[in-house]
Amino acid sequence: MTTASIWRTLAHHPASTLKPPLSGVLLQSLSRTVMADVNQDPTRVMLNAFQAFVRHAAEAHNRQNHAARDIWLNAANHLISTNDTSVGMLIQDLALNGQFADAETIARAFACLEPHSAFAHFNVGFVMQMSKRHADAIAPYRAALAINPEMPSLRNNLASALLQADPASDEACKLLEEGVEENPHDTNCWINLATLRVARFELDKALKAGERALKVAPDNHLALNNHALHLREAQRWDDAERCARAALAPDNASYRVNLGMLLLMRGDFEGGCRPLR
Repeated sequence: MTTASIWRTLAHHPASTLKPPLSGVLLQSLSRTVMADVNQDPTRVMLNAFQAFVRHAAEAHNRQNHAARDIWLNAANHLISTNDTSVGMLIQDLALNGQFADAETIARAFACLEPHSAFAHFNVGFVMQMSKRHADAIAPYRAALAINPEMPSLRNNLASALLQADPASDEACKLLEEGVEENPHDTNCWINLATLRVARFELDKALKAGERALKVAPDNHLALNNHALHLREAQRWDDAERCARAALAPDNASYRVNLGMLLLMRGDFEGGCRPLR
């Protein structure tokens, strides 16, 4: 979308449809955004304007000025759809591309605007987790869970954030057990549960969880690698080597290192050194 088309979009909703002085404030906000970004990519201009509008909407919501909130949201909706699906996809795309500040601004604005939406709180947690701010992901994930305990992947995501602070977390253990009970086909949940079991010195349970992960996704490289490590701890050398070899992926050097360490522990010094070179 070009700068001109942004202006044309808002022109379909002229100042006569807005209550003064909000119409002037709205246009001034867009004008500042456009002038500041005149030499930038038009998509960047649109994103900056969208962020400004939803941020103003959130501020108006906090002031309990519902008319102003609705005007800012309406303006934002003419740039990018503000339905849950579109906003979620936008936040996810921004986070996956490393645009964490943009993603956080938008996610927090909608969490403010929709405090009873599990989806809105989940988006904040997702951005925090993707930007490796795991401790900051815990509160929004807990808020989402309190609103909608049935939300897919939520327990696993919250447990993952908790495990960063405490690898043997009781709360994470409960969440993961509930997660695999709710969805026995959640590979990531089984993988995290296996890792947690090892941290809790429950090797037999860890092996069972790893087996369940591989039953769901037999070609999952992470599940294979982690299960190989746990089999190594159990001194099931042949099974560990088989999983470690199956886990090898061209884009992950750590899996090759794990295989090398396993072979060295088995006394195969030539084979063990080869993956480490």
